[in-house]
Amino acid sequence: MIEIRRTTAKVTISRQSGNVDIEKPICITIGDGATHNRLIEVRMSLADFASALTGTAFQDADAIVYPNGISHIGATREQKTELIPWPKAGASKAHIRALVAVHEVDGWVGDDTTATNWHNHVGDKARVNYTRYMRDGVPVT
Repeated sequence: MIEIRRTTAKVTISRQSGNVDIEKPICITIGDGATHNRLIEVRMSLADFASALTGTAFQDADAIVYPNGISHIGATREQKTELIPWPKAGASKAHIRALVAVHEVDGWVGDDTTATNWHNHVGDKARVNYTRYMRDGVPVT
């Protein structure tokens, strides 16, 4: 059985430009208000968007559903920063992953890309961003 969860939502409607599908430049994104995760993204043509906006139902669109966003609906997002040893130049992704993984306990997930960002370099350490999602005091994976 599917569990229905209620949450606040954030909606963004934008007209994409640049290197995007020129046939479907309208992008409607719905995100979870608590975690700020994207839940679904819908792309449609300007004509179909105008028809939908003026009351014509069931217009064609392409949709992307973000499963992680769906599983975290209603949870609370927490963030922290931890220091790890600064990875040496040319360090493998596996080595960086191992350094970041040390602090991945109790649902915390590290962002490997922050480990090699020179803005996060502090002496011989690197600041790494970690995120976890909590619901009723329990980490949500």
